[in-house]
Amino acid sequence: MNSSGAGPIILITGGSGFLGRAVLRELAATSPVLSPCEIRILDLRPPPPDPEIAGLPIVWMKGDICDPAAVATAVRGVDIVLHAAALVDWGTHPAAMVRQVNTTAVQTMVDACIAEKVRTLVYTSSLDAIFTGKPIVDADEDWPVPKSSSSNYGKSKAAAEQIVRGANGKELSTVVLRPSGIYGEWDPYHISNLAAQAKSGFYARIGNGRTRCMHIYVGNAAHAHLLAAKALHEGNRASAGKVYFLVDSPPKNFFVFLERILEKAGVRIWPKNLWIPGWVLYPFALAAEAAAFFLRPVVRIHPKLSRFAISYICNDFTLKGDRAAADFGFLPKYTEDAAVERSAAWLRTHGPGRP
Repeated sequence: MNSSGAGPIILITGGSGFLGRAVLRELAATSPVLSPCEIRILDLRPPPPDPEIAGLPIVWMKGDICDPAAVATAVRGVDIVLHAAALVDWGTHPAAMVRQVNTTAVQTMVDACIAEKVRTLVYTSSLDAIFTGKPIVDADEDWPVPKSSSSNYGKSKAAAEQIVRGANGKELSTVVLRPSGIYGEWDPYHISNLAAQAKSGFYARIGNGRTRCMHIYVGNAAHAHLLAAKALHEGNRASAGKVYFLVDSPPKNFFVFLERILEKAGVRIWPKNLWIPGWVLYPFALAAEAAAFFLRPVVRIHPKLSRFAISYICNDFTLKGDRAAADFGFLPKYTEDAAVERSAAWLRTHGPGRP
């Protein structure tokens, strides 16, 4: 452990990814929640060039979270682990691969943290851990984790949550965070896909426009991770062993909410009001998944349309997030308007068709 008094040593798995990059930007902020003396990134990719994080004491450790040796080396001497790496899947990857990355590798990380006497582990989970394909309305953290999720991804994240929470004890303090639908700069899942669809010249929405879900700006999600880490690292055990939803805005329809970003970025949406019922698209999603399965021995393709995605969009998914504020002081750092503007500015510069 770091004994120099110069700040903790932090390890971020997936530090070159969507959420990981935002965590780095928050660490580089004018008044950061934490001021680490060293930031290790365990990732197969190096951190992308970013002037906002140029002054951070970053050490890239190229490695796979599924490799116990790489994990053991990465956590040695570390004070805080932010485990954000995952294989995000909506039904297009083999179940064994999803389980290996999202569950087995989490057990590997927990074992390494205990062996190396790491004090704090913050685990990034997902709302998918509680999603069964049916509406979830105004859920709090007491909402039961289902015995069987509607997706391999949800099963893998629910199992990982149990591993992390079960490891909480006297020497290792853990917390599980479930961000709602994350959006923002470098969003590879929602904003980029919707913008690409609009750029194609034909834009269609799924559902009837009345279902609602929750979102959180990636900067606010990153801020929450650092607040939770700081609380545990400093001995505040109010959140130890618990799970938290992270939300920062009222429930809105998936498309209505994200289209504000596209419009501010100057992306033309046409037709203006075309909604396609989920049941109409379901057979197409099934066909796309079947094609991906049968082509897998030759080439890996990941269809953007899946049965799980349709189910997710066509059901209400609303949450209560006040416990994070009570236990470790999470309040949104960025307003919704500021988050939309920042996201739109990024899309104008880096969206589809941009270099």
